[in-house]
Amino acid sequence: MEEHLFRLREMNPRLISLYEIGRTHENRSIVTAKISARQIMPDESWRPFRGPAIWIDAGVHAREWIAPATAMILIAALVNGYNSEDVGVRHLVEHIDWYITPVLNPDGYEYSHTKNRMWRKNRRPAFCKQQYFNRICCSGVDLNRNFDWFWSITGSSADPCHETYHGPSAFSEPESREFYFLQVHPVKAFISLHSYSQLWLLPYGHKKRNYPEDFHTVQACF
Repeated sequence: MEEHLFRLREMNPRLISLYEIGRTHENRSIVTAKISARQIMPDESWRPFRGPAIWIDAGVHAREWIAPATAMILIAALVNGYNSEDVGVRHLVEHIDWYITPVLNPDGYEYSHTKNRMWRKNRRPAFCKQQYFNRICCSGVDLNRNFDWFWSITGSSADPCHETYHGPSAFSEPESREFYFLQVHPVKAFISLHSYSQLWLLPYGHKKRNYPEDFHTVQACF
């Protein structure tokens, strides 16, 4: 998948930029593709201007293979649509910077292909504990529960052997820490692709009836 991204960049050097936003426990690259026509617009005033951006990531949960594939299809759709002069796509690429990370959890993604098809977490080195007469060692953190938003409060587990283990602390994992990238590339929309069920999950789902003032405006977009 990473090789395919580099091939796309080679074929479209003025449309696609690739960023290594971090590295994993097993030293794999986390690659983000930026799709934008701003740098090739004839008007020089576009160059220093940082306009609206959209972030899309996939592959947070290793076993959800269709999510990275969907992200790659989206990248191809933006690039091919722009090159074929599709009016709607050209407008999107000329007025929005698209940051797309097809595989946020490359260690887990690889492990789910080679060792355990149903692996969900990243590959944080094993934590071992004594349970009665047995020594149990469990690897990985559920990256979706590792962010500093009501960390460890609800919807996660403190047990390293559980699939929803939230990690020893918020942002303990290199994959989740790399979201500092968004501090210097502010976005208007943040979308994370998963493959469980057919749902749009909106923010503020950690607690019932706990909505910001503009929640219903956001909800109307879906």
